[in-house]
Amino acid sequence: SDLKELVPGAMVWVDNNGDGEWEVLQKQSPFTNTLELAPVLLDATEAYGASVAQTNDRSALFVGSPRYGFGLGTEKGGVYFYVKSTDDQYVPISPINTGDKVFTLDVTGARGFGNSVSAAGENFAIAGASKSLGPSSEANNGYAAILFKDPTITNPDLSPWAELQLLTLPTTTPSTTPGAGEFGYSVAMSLDARWAYVGAPGLNNVYAYGLV
Repeated sequence: SDLKELVPGAMVWVDNNGDGEWEVLQKQSPFTNTLELAPVLLDATEAYGASVAQTNDRSALFVGSPRYGFGLGTEKGGVYFYVKSTDDQYVPISPINTGDKVFTLDVTGARGFGNSVSAAGENFAIAGASKSLGPSSEANNGYAAILFKDPTITNPDLSPWAELQLLTLPTTTPSTTPGAGEFGYSVAMSLDARWAYVGAPGLNNVYAYGLV
């Protein structure tokens, strides 16, 4: 049997290991490089690939690019989005249209969106923007955004994913901030997508959010 067809950990007998001896071989290298992704329009400084996550059903892939937009003077950051094609490959937006699909934060002071990303279930993802400015332009206040897949959108030319909710560093007010929390430096979601966690190492905190 071809070793490529064996699952990781499987063992087979061979009657000649090269030295004329019987031997048991176990598959040790289950991962192989099958695909490379890159932006259609690449800015060499945008840090594409700083974070990567896929949904549990592998229907969507998210790639963080925290310096996206730097060529325009401000590194607002972005998260590239890909879906599975009919050939079981990740492609931008849909298996029909080509081009980049990039989520960005349309909010004052957004910086470094996509420095972290996590996905769970089939319909939820979260991405951080820990360098985002505070209400008075304080550095490293941070944001995190919840992304949601709308199951009613089935047109392959349209992205079913959109920003659902913007999370801000707790106790931040329209004029004050608790400090350079770097909220969004790390993010995680439970497998059932009912819990989201956002790290703020600048304040030595992790914040938990429950789906209601």
